[in-house]
Amino acid sequence: MFSLDRIPPEQRLLLLQLVQFGVIGTTGLCWYTGVEYAATPFVGPYVGGLAGFVIAASSNWLLNRYWTFRHRPRVAPHRQWLMFLAANSVGSAVNLGIYFTLIATVPFCHAHLFVPIIIGTLCGMGFNFSASRKLVFR
Repeated sequence: MFSLDRIPPEQRLLLLQLVQFGVIGTTGLCWYTGVEYAATPFVGPYVGGLAGFVIAASSNWLLNRYWTFRHRPRVAPHRQWLMFLAANSVGSAVNLGIYFTLIATVPFCHAHLFVPIIIGTLCGMGFNFSASRKLVFR
């Protein structure tokens, strides 16, 4: 039977942080979607989407600061928040770039959009997690 006790402590911490980061990312997706749908009738989909991103990323930063990376040294909140927004902007570009590339080049992905959504999301999350761990919450 598999046991977490067989995993070295530093890898166990990494796995725990990745799971926590993913849980927080899922809540961020809910925030993003909710804000975008609520704001779009008033400000249009572009501003609504931007507002959704900023609110979701801000929520994710706060939760990651106090849960996932709570044992890391603290830097000035405004600086760390801006770094998190910047890193997640790049991660979003990775996500969308992979999504668009897959639907443009792989007929199966064009026909089954959930596949490039999942692949893009996982790649974006991987980038965001690495950037958050190594640059934002170091």
